Amino acid sequence: MIIAAFWILRIGLAATLIYAGIDMMIQPQVWLGFFPAFALAASPLKETPTVIMHGIAHIVLAVGLLYPKTVRWAAVFTALLLMGVLIFSGDWFVTFRDVGLLAIAVALIVWPKSVAEPSTHNTLQVGAICLRPTFNSLEVLCAQRTSDQVYYPSQWDCGVGRARMDETLEQAAERKIRESFGVESRALAPVASFSFFPTGRKVTQGVKYVCLFQKYLNGKGVALDKKEFSQWQWLPIEQLDAVAWIQGRERSAADDVRSAISYYKAMGEFDRRNAPAARSLA
Repeated sequence: MIIAAFWILRIGLAATLIYAGIDMMIQPQVWLGFFPAFALAASPLKETPTVIMHGIAHIVLAVGLLYPKTVRWAAVFTALLLMGVLIFSGDWFVTFRDVGLLAIAVALIVWPKSVAEPSTHNTLQVGAICLRPTFNSLEVLCAQRTSDQVYYPSQWDCGVGRARMDETLEQAAERKIRESFGVESRALAPVASFSFFPTGRKVTQGVKYVCLFQKYLNGKGVALDKKEFSQWQWLPIEQLDAVAWIQGRERSAADDVRSAISYYKAMGEFDRRNAPAARSLA
C-alpha cells in the first residue's frame, strides 16, 4: 500500500504537469497573463516561445517524476517551480491550488528512499559452499576475491550474495554458484550463519548452504566471474589452510567450509547406515 501511495502521488502530479504543459504549447496566448512581466522581460525569447518552452519544461518534469531514478530531482525542480508561481503570480484565486501540488512535490522529496526505490533483493546474504567428491577425497570450489574489492580484498571465499525477493534461500545459493563459477549445483542444507558489519551501515545477517556439484554449464569447466574473483581452484579438503580465507569477526570462511564438510560426511554416513533398510522397503 505504501508503494501504491507513492505511485499515486507521482502519477497525479505528473498528469497535472503534462496537462498544463500541453495546454501552454497549444494555447500560449492564454497563459501569458499568468507570467510575471519581469520573467517575460528577462527571457531571451519572445513572449510566445517563452510560454511554449515553459510548457516543454512541465512535460520534462512530468517524465522525470515517472522515472524511478529521477523522481526525487524532478520533485525538487517541480517544488521550486510551484514556489515561484505562488510567490510571483499574485492571482491567489487561481494559484491557491498550487499549494496542494507543492505539498505533493515536497512529499516526494522527503519520501524514504527504501520505499521510493524498492530493491529487488532481500536483506539476507546467502553464501554457497560447493563440494564435489573425488576418487579418494572431497574438494571445495573456492576463489580469490579481486584486489579492488571494498571488503575482504584478495581473500578466498566460496561465493556470497543477496537473496532475491522471488526465490528461496536454496535457489539463491544455487544461483550464486552459477553466476560466480558457471557451475550447476544442488543446495543440500544450511550449515552456517554469519553477520556482516559494513562500516557505517546496519549489520547484515547471512546464511551459508552446502551445495553438491552437478555439472559445468558450458560442459567444459569453471567460468569465473572476473568482476568478483581473480582466480579459482578445486581445493582438496586436506589442504584448506593452503589459501588465505576471509577472516570474519566471528570465524573464518574456512570454518564454514569445515561445517559443510562435516554435514556432507554425516549425510553420507547416514545414507550408508540406512541403505539396507531402504532396500528392504523397496
